[in-house]
Amino acid sequence: MQNIRSGLLAANAVKSVGAFEAFKDITKGIPVLIPADESVFDFDDNDVFYIDSSKLSEIIYGGHAETYIGFKTAFTGNAFLSSYRIKQEFVHEIGRIQEANDRAAEHVEGLRRQHKRLGAFQTRNIPHYGHQKIMERLLERCDHLVVNPVLGPKKPGDATIECLSSVFGDFFKSKFNGRISFMPVFANMYYAGPREAIHHAIIRRNMGFTNFSVGRDHAGAEGFYDAELAPKLMLGIQDKLNIDVFCHMGAKHCAVCGDFVIADECGHAMDMMRDVAGSQFREAMTKGQIFEFADKAMQEYVFKNVKNIFEV
Repeated sequence: MQNIRSGLLAANAVKSVGAFEAFKDITKGIPVLIPADESVFDFDDNDVFYIDSSKLSEIIYGGHAETYIGFKTAFTGNAFLSSYRIKQEFVHEIGRIQEANDRAAEHVEGLRRQHKRLGAFQTRNIPHYGHQKIMERLLERCDHLVVNPVLGPKKPGDATIECLSSVFGDFFKSKFNGRISFMPVFANMYYAGPREAIHHAIIRRNMGFTNFSVGRDHAGAEGFYDAELAPKLMLGIQDKLNIDVFCHMGAKHCAVCGDFVIADECGHAMDMMRDVAGSQFREAMTKGQIFEFADKAMQEYVFKNVKNIFEV
């Protein structure tokens, strides 16, 4: 709700069933719905409207998502508010979130005064060499890159904000000679795959970024979406979004090149390419083991400086 009030996602605010139906147009991103939660809001009966779970699933997730972790994380009911008053005990917490997003906006505004091209990189993961390759390619297009994760409800196994801040705000800032900074934005995370890739691009455009990146399985989970769907969809519609999007199929390790490359760019056969599984990286770090396809010094830095690496 703070992003509706601030203007960041004002155009996505939904206060009626009819307004929700307008989001059949995928280029609008994700509709922002305020749940009819009596523990957080004061409201009257005539302030409530209802959207069937099947309709939420169809428009936001593409259908049949009621048991999907993204749907279950984002929606606990199907009653929503057209008008509400925040209970007094939550005013301070909501204000704190708004202040954090105001700082993010100021950070972007300050960078735009220094740099013509400013990129945003969405990740909620500790980077392996594949992520680093994408960051390097973005820096070829931009003067400065902000690692700008959307922070909202998290799922077990996600890297903590403490960890991400330590990795990108400290370690990689020095590694890339100050051309990278870390500044999250607080908004709901839906794990809605291709539609959320569009939503994320809209958020970054509204924040003032000129460039963004959408890769394989963007904002997906549990293999729910075809991993290549988000960048393929974005290629066809980014002209409507007014932000330059680097669409790619991720970075892989090429046995011929002996290095990580953006998929399909080096020209070598796909059987020479190796994917790096994030699950394997998380498992190694959970055990305190060095993962071969990620920066060793970064991992040692995390083990030494970060108390809680992953959400539980």
